Amino acid sequence: MNTRTARISRLALIAGMLCSASALAQDVQPPALSAEQEAMPAPAELFAKHVESIGGQEAVRVQTNRVHRGTIRGPSSFALLTSWHEAPDKIRLRYESPGQPVADTVFNGEYGWRVRDAKNPQLIRNEMLRQLRDDADYFADLEPQKRYKTLETVAKVELEGAKSEAYVVRATFPYGKIELHYFDADSGRRVAARTSNMAGDQEIPVTVLYRDYREVSGVMVPHELSITSNPGEENAQTTIVKFREIKANVESVPSWELPTALAEQIKQIER
Repeated sequence: MNTRTARISRLALIAGMLCSASALAQDVQPPALSAEQEAMPAPAELFAKHVESIGGQEAVRVQTNRVHRGTIRGPSSFALLTSWHEAPDKIRLRYESPGQPVADTVFNGEYGWRVRDAKNPQLIRNEMLRQLRDDADYFADLEPQKRYKTLETVAKVELEGAKSEAYVVRATFPYGKIELHYFDADSGRRVAARTSNMAGDQEIPVTVLYRDYREVSGVMVPHELSITSNPGEENAQTTIVKFREIKANVESVPSWELPTALAEQIKQIER
């Protein structure tokens, strides 16, 4: 599995994802409603309805960690994928590709790092670290006003291949990054998202479609993700993530402790 595909797929593992929307392949700015159309619900209301549709705030908060196990398949790549996510802000993603070292990407609430075959860990810094920190927000949907600087319901669009429509919420982070969240107008459940990921020093637009919601300890969780980089462009590539197992509140998770070599490196930098 190549590095860019691994980075692009990372965001999808955290928030949970679904269905297909025709507007997603277009510009990040969706069409605005006309004056004659109905007033749109407030963004906070749409996030709250989504949370209610997957089980409610209480059920979500009861789950303090979750492990996903499955596969990730791209146009010319395949890997086993395991992710651990722990409240409030820890995440570990592990990729196991045939003939390649086992690659872990970790954020422990303070520091981020990468390691291959548990050797030679490397610190993650700057934009990639900020992106990883955002992705590690375990209860991101419960308090969107704290996560984002601004929230605005900007459109109501038709969903491709579906009988319903979706409300589109533009969410802007304090540092300027924009995400679009698509919420099914009938069920309230989030069906897609548009965001961007860093690949080296390049920002790549990404569309995530959430599919196959199933119950996991009282919470509905998507078991299939379709992740397209550069949607609508000639170089668009789609990666499919399928989880064969998702468990919540597991007793055994990998250590979140910073590797000794990195702890020493940080001490030297601080001195």
